[in-house]
Amino acid sequence: MDELSYHIFGETIPFNLNSDKNISQHFFALPIPLTSSVVTLEYTKTITDNDDTGEENTSSGSVSLSSSDLEMCSDGGNPQICAIRVSGVTIPSGATITTATFDLTANTSNTGSNSISIYGEDVDNSLALATTTNNISNRTLTSNYTDWIPGSSSSGIEKTTTAFTRVVQEIIDRSGWTSGNAITFLFKNSGNTLEFNSRSSNSSPEPVININYIEGEPTVGWEGKIQGLSIAKVQGIEVSKVQGI
Repeated sequence: MDELSYHIFGETIPFNLNSDKNISQHFFALPIPLTSSVVTLEYTKTITDNDDTGEENTSSGSVSLSSSDLEMCSDGGNPQICAIRVSGVTIPSGATITTATFDLTANTSNTGSNSISIYGEDVDNSLALATTTNNISNRTLTSNYTDWIPGSSSSGIEKTTTAFTRVVQEIIDRSGWTSGNAITFLFKNSGNTLEFNSRSSNSSPEPVININYIEGEPTVGWEGKIQGLSIAKVQGIEVSKVQGI
């Protein structure tokens, strides 16, 4: 076998045994993942502010912050956009997001297999939701988004969204991002209505966001020995070490 590849920290690293300096003639130890001392941290928050969940009728632009539920994403046959704002996101600039999800609880029986698209607002620090016309739809969306198919559920059943890791990463990578800023997430679809608890529903549990991240860059690459010389490739840069592995 001349070509190998390793999937480490979400990145595929190709390795060609026939590359520079006839490496295949001297390679006697398979490449192994480089170890890393980074620690995964977790940010979790329950949405408790009454004004941090909202719905906008996309036809009229009217916004409600007091709905008893988040209807994703139509109300009485009228299409709408739903929003959940997360304030005080204490994730530092430069962090690497490993996963991000919401836990949402159905407040009625939901049917259908419609897909809900999850975006973020592409700003450094998201302003509070307001009842002014088009307050939700006028927000700039991230280029990244995730499609989530919740499936059928009964009232009281908790659903975890598909991970929207790249959405959060896009916002954290903004030059103006600072730990403690706010992020607004927007939910759009054109299928059947799915109803989940909002903060204003006065029923538990409220929406919960879970974000796992590491500070700094992870070690990504492979490591092996060539004639006793330890070599490593880290994010595309080959590094030689005089000592053995």
